[in-house]
Amino acid sequence: MGDGTHMNTDDEAPDADGLTEAEFLARYNPGDWQRPSVTVDIVVFAPDAGTDTEAGGNRSGKILLIKRGGHPCLGMWALPGGFVNPDETLGQAASRELREETGIDIDCKQLKQVYALSKPGRDPRTWIISVTHLAAVDARGALINPEAGDDAAEAKWFDLKLGKREGRYHLRLSNANITLAATVERDEITGEFVATENTGLAFDHAEMICYALERVDRFSD
Repeated sequence: MGDGTHMNTDDEAPDADGLTEAEFLARYNPGDWQRPSVTVDIVVFAPDAGTDTEAGGNRSGKILLIKRGGHPCLGMWALPGGFVNPDETLGQAASRELREETGIDIDCKQLKQVYALSKPGRDPRTWIISVTHLAAVDARGALINPEAGDDAAEAKWFDLKLGKREGRYHLRLSNANITLAATVERDEITGEFVATENTGLAFDHAEMICYALERVDRFSD
């Protein structure tokens, strides 16, 4: 199995090549297969009270974004996130990256896995699969003021408006004189979200936001 679980099998039994498990593992070369890097990105969403989630899939609230301080997408706004280390789970990586880039500490148990984005070429650096996580926070009290760190140049709460018309999501994010917008729809072949218009959001983060906000009710207690 590929999930790290070692079943109760006969380690000394030979395989089709006559190798025991120990012999197979001694000869195994991970470099024989191309391997992706894995990242996590976190949607921290504070919904407005009374948002209509039944008719039309509309949402409003606040979302936490960082301004990228390095390439690629230098100067663009993005979800907080980063690369997963070999010694941590996806949830632990999401909690760590959120803390490093925004100063906001959310336990990994409160971060819900939403969707894995794996479209070839989605990141110009290399083959990268990113797992979106969601943290829905209570906005009735004062939101924690973020402090940018690590490779984030800034961190801010943005007002979010998401509306659905004729099968398309229309996303608008604003903070003072900053306005970001995207139109997102489902690909007819893959069924995955695709941004047909995008102003100011890095990578495929508009799609990530739509995936997360479609599912936010499933994770509410």
